[in-house]
Amino acid sequence: MTFDTDGKLILREYREVYTRNEIGAVIKKVTYNGDGSMKEKESTTYQYDERGNWIQSIDLQCDVTNDELPCKPTRIDYRGITYHSETGRERSEQNTLP
Repeated sequence: MTFDTDGKLILREYREVYTRNEIGAVIKKVTYNGDGSMKEKESTTYQYDERGNWIQSIDLQCDVTNDELPCKPTRIDYRGITYHSETGRERSEQNTLP
């Protein structure tokens, strides 16, 4: 929240548009100013294991003034997953840490 010098709340007018992949994960977020101009563009790429769980995600910040420039990574997350069978006899690990 942002307040002016009199302590009144300043309302920000903007709109966010999300694009999701086939399993529902957000892969793109575009924020527009109140006048319709693009304020911010972010995307996320995912790497999935054979069971369909993401094991790596990369957040990218894109230049809103020039689509020719590549998006820059701002965050990379790795997730290690250990799977156990219902009998407890089988176990497989997915670990993509570099």
